[in-house]
Amino acid sequence: MTAEPAVEIRGLVKQFRGVRALDGLDLSVEPGSVFGFLGPNGAGKTTTIRILLGFARATSGSVSVFGEPVSRVQLADLGFLPDVPAYYPWLTAPELLRFVGRLHGIKGTRLRSRVDTVLQLSGLADASHRVGHFSRGMKQRLGIAQALINAPKLLILDEPTSALDPVGRRDVLNMIAALKGKATVVFSTHILPDVERVCEPAQVPGCRPGRRRTGTGGPARPGTGGGAGVERKHRQLGGRLCLANEGSTMTGFVAYLGKSFMELARTWRGWLLAITGLFFAVSSPVLAFYTPDIVQMATEQGVEISMPEPTYVDAYGQWLKNLGQLGLAIWLISTSGLIASERKSGTAQIVCSKPIRRSTVVMAGALAHITVLTGVLLVSTCVTWIVTQALFGDAPLADLVAAMGVWLVLAVLLFGVVAVVSAGSRHSLAAAAAGFGAYLLLSMASIWPAAAEYSPVGLITLPTTLLAGEDASIAWPLATGCAMIVVLFAGAVGIFKRAEI
Repeated sequence: MTAEPAVEIRGLVKQFRGVRALDGLDLSVEPGSVFGFLGPNGAGKTTTIRILLGFARATSGSVSVFGEPVSRVQLADLGFLPDVPAYYPWLTAPELLRFVGRLHGIKGTRLRSRVDTVLQLSGLADASHRVGHFSRGMKQRLGIAQALINAPKLLILDEPTSALDPVGRRDVLNMIAALKGKATVVFSTHILPDVERVCEPAQVPGCRPGRRRTGTGGPARPGTGGGAGVERKHRQLGGRLCLANEGSTMTGFVAYLGKSFMELARTWRGWLLAITGLFFAVSSPVLAFYTPDIVQMATEQGVEISMPEPTYVDAYGQWLKNLGQLGLAIWLISTSGLIASERKSGTAQIVCSKPIRRSTVVMAGALAHITVLTGVLLVSTCVTWIVTQALFGDAPLADLVAAMGVWLVLAVLLFGVVAVVSAGSRHSLAAAAAGFGAYLLLSMASIWPAAAEYSPVGLITLPTTLLAGEDASIAWPLATGCAMIVVLFAGAVGIFKRAEI
């Protein structure tokens, strides 16, 4: 064990809109100890832990872990259980643990062994149904299991027994006690008997809202100081909150990308895109082909309506119209939860307490959505061409593919706007509304020829122009659109890095 204290806090202050949640908190945790952080609800225990993990920014004061400032903490050595654990409801317990293990870089037989071990320890070895059907007590057990998957040097548990029955509470406390000397455990609670059972009296600091707690230890008494603290230079306000030493970028990217693909395959987001694309691919040419008959049936009997014979251009135009209206709306809604839903549900705390960069969370999630959209568009484009060829004959594929490519760039550009708002908000609807607003502004600006020719505004009108076979300059709209996409996603990454979660 290192001679450095496992956790040191000095003069920690956190203020929310004029209210001090923490007022000069000092404490020290020795390596290998079981440290109980005692205090009533609302005393600032969770706030302290969030600052300790880099989820929140301190107003003043300083925090270090194993002698390193928070911004340089090795998350690979940490395990964390939030006070209200949240998980992806479409995963099973083994799938979630494998995902968390991969974020830590654990693979192969070692990963399988660790998953089996922690499932046995948490009493979930026989739980085969999805996490969304777990009781709160089972979710608490699963939270402890995922916190232990990497055999951490420092285990941080926020109210680990709050949702457990007496038997489960006993098992968890026995598990915590068994870790003494093997790992450092910091757990918060408002239940004094839990602390007395597994901690030495000198390891039980009290915490009250807005009060400074210092000291060198002593008998366990609620509301009195029981910790001593030293710490490093405090982090400057406005700095990035994600931790600097976050492990392998590629390992985390692959793990999170796989999770994102699985999410799209198992939830309504991916299926809605696929079903919508195929529906438009079949219905658009059919609707264009039968439009004259439909119009004639809708008119008064005896009145003849003279309409030009529909062509493949009408079929392609109907397909593009459907994509540009309902299809784009579904795309923006399905992508609006890129980060916002992670933050609102609480899964962002689970993910970002692992050795994964926040930029990876944004970019891997975005790549999964864009890949699925591209696949759906390619399939629907082929189906549209096949149906159009069958109905009209001699339908060129090149024009349809070109229009699809331009529409894809427009969709990704609007996704960038959604990502920027999603990264800084917990509300998916706000992100979707931002995407719709950007589309409306582009549509209004497209009536200005100069803007349409030399800026991303041209992406609105280009697909129709290409389908009509008219000459149009696509270089500037595509180039400026792609440049804007890079800027928007870079902005989304920067915002999420600085966001409190």
